[in-house]
Amino acid sequence: MMYSETTIVGMEVRQARAGDAGAICAVALSNGIALDRDALRPGLRACALDASIGRHLVAVMRGAVVGHAMAARNMAAGFTHTANLAVSIAPALQRRGIGSILVGTIKSWATGAGVCRLIAICDIENLAARSLFASQGFLCEAPAMLAYRQDENGARHVCAQLACILG
Repeated sequence: MMYSETTIVGMEVRQARAGDAGAICAVALSNGIALDRDALRPGLRACALDASIGRHLVAVMRGAVVGHAMAARNMAAGFTHTANLAVSIAPALQRRGIGSILVGTIKSWATGAGVCRLIAICDIENLAARSLFASQGFLCEAPAMLAYRQDENGARHVCAQLACILG
């Protein structure tokens, strides 16, 4: 089931593949988030094999990955009704609806998979991400968490936690 409140000419949203790991890491890094390509591949494969544990999506334009969204349950801890959400969009293409389509598609998957709550954590300074999540029904639960994200340069960023109740 694909979400299509907005369509973007020339863009395809599809399930991410292990071969997309490098491109996903590049999009994340363009947003200051360093991911490990080799650590990402097993999660991409696992979600492709068993959609009940999570979903990895990519937005592709002209053959290039321009956005990524993932949601994963913490199955080991037994939090099967909650999933963590992460979204990255190429900076030059932000605020054009790509994030809304990706988050909407993730919300459709989550509702169908029995997830009741999505949680997103983002830098408190990231107004674009906070605006995206607010437009998708997320509310701020912790405006300045005692959690930090460290970027590729070692700088720490204070994060906010946002949540969306589904169904």
